Amino acid sequence: AIVRNDNEKGFLRTRDECLLILLLVTGLRASEITDIRLKDVIFDERGANIDLVRKGGHLDRIYVNKKASALLKRYIEKRKEFFEKSEYLFVSINGKKLDRTTVYRIVRDNMKKAGIKKKKMSPHVLRHTFATLLVHNNVSLYKIKELLNHSSITTTEKYLHVLEDDLKDAVETIEI
Repeated sequence: AIVRNDNEKGFLRTRDECLLILLLVTGLRASEITDIRLKDVIFDERGANIDLVRKGGHLDRIYVNKKASALLKRYIEKRKEFFEKSEYLFVSINGKKLDRTTVYRIVRDNMKKAGIKKKKMSPHVLRHTFATLLVHNNVSLYKIKELLNHSSITTTEKYLHVLEDDLKDAVETIEI
């Protein structure tokens, strides 16, 4: 799609920022974030909640913190200026549902712009960052498992290596 004016550029910037922040603060998979419909986003006094059918086919409620919820609300208002008819939250400049490939491109392009150089620059990196931040904030592995929609705790345990690295670094600070 060809972006025709500054309003459209502003819409795309806001969309991309909201998409990236939501990936980071929810740990959603690319396929999950593209499936969010406007009707699935509910705001309350604590922020936004997103009701979403996740991998495995079960309905789950995704909690969005207050700061990200404020950005989400701004994005939805801007989005309504352009696309009243599309039922999906994240849409292209043509009003069509974003696909996984576009989400990957948005993440990759923004990681490059931020100067991040990794072999893998994908939405999964943001999912991993979400889990790692929770581990660093002493959130229980069980809660992280639920937030990531893992079927097994062993899948979630891979994030514990982060703590092991921190412990090794802590021991190295001891002078003898």
